[in-house]
Amino acid sequence: MDIKNIFETNEHELLTLEVFNPTASIEITLCAAPRLKDLNGKIIGEKAVGYRAEETFPALRNLIKTQFPHSEIKRYDNFYTGKVLNEIPQCVEEIKQAGCNAVVIGNGG
Repeated sequence: MDIKNIFETNEHELLTLEVFNPTASIEITLCAAPRLKDLNGKIIGEKAVGYRAEETFPALRNLIKTQFPHSEIKRYDNFYTGKVLNEIPQCVEEIKQAGCNAVVIGNGG
């Protein structure tokens, strides 16, 4: 069917469109950990979600190492790259097992 014809109606007909709300809601059941005062001497994990981690994490890594030279970074390619929001307990456990004090989650588009 031609898209133009979808919206053409007789002037006496009522056109009804059903529209769905494209936004989603996620119930937050976990609270973020307290913020660290300093990243020096800390182990920082990189957790990739989505794509372009190979472009964004090296830039973030350079910024972190410049500002906090005594920090250690566990690269994103050492971690599973699943969907964080769908797998929060597994993600948290993986980060804990790696000994991370902090984690940068997400990147790119």
